[in-house]
Amino acid sequence: MNNIYIEKLLSFKNTLQNIILVSQKYKQLDIINSTEYNLCNETIENINELIININNNNIISDLQNINNKLSLLIKNYGSMKFTDIIDICFDS
Repeated sequence: MNNIYIEKLLSFKNTLQNIILVSQKYKQLDIINSTEYNLCNETIENINELIININNNNIISDLQNINNKLSLLIKNYGSMKFTDIIDICFDS
């Protein structure tokens, strides 16, 4: 696998960590309820599975699919770092 793809996957994992942190904080502050928190965690698990099981033969499409799912997750729950929003939602 190309180093660029590996860097992108590591970036996606870091973004997932930041979403986990913000969702935990929002849950503690009662900004999101238990149902929303559980849905966020379920979506994070699904994205993490996609990252783990990425197909080398279809890597560009898989990376774009993961990026799209992360974008929706950030739009719904936010992230601890503003750079995640820029990198995932506005980066090509």
